[in-house]
Amino acid sequence: MDNHLCITQKGALRAELMTSGKMGHGAMPLVGFNPIPPMVSILEKIRQLEEEEIGRLGRDTFLGYPSITPTVLQAPVKGEPQLNVIPQQCRALLDIRTIPVSP
Repeated sequence: MDNHLCITQKGALRAELMTSGKMGHGAMPLVGFNPIPPMVSILEKIRQLEEEEIGRLGRDTFLGYPSITPTVLQAPVKGEPQLNVIPQQCRALLDIRTIPVSP
């Protein structure tokens, strides 16, 4: 932006979350342990935390609201995904943006 003075900025944090399970075959899913449902639960709690932080901090005049945004969800973490295989791990990347706390 031309001729605009920046007097504040959002903080930026990056987080990586991992859940682990036990690899298994889709024909026998109870032999394995799927790491995806626990990750879904964690991400839902993170969404709730984001709502709480928005309620606590409100909207900054210049920066808007704080945010916790899942940007990558990956399972399996290594190798090619297969429809009939329960992955051993699930990975999520978060882009966290903070705003200053008002006095």
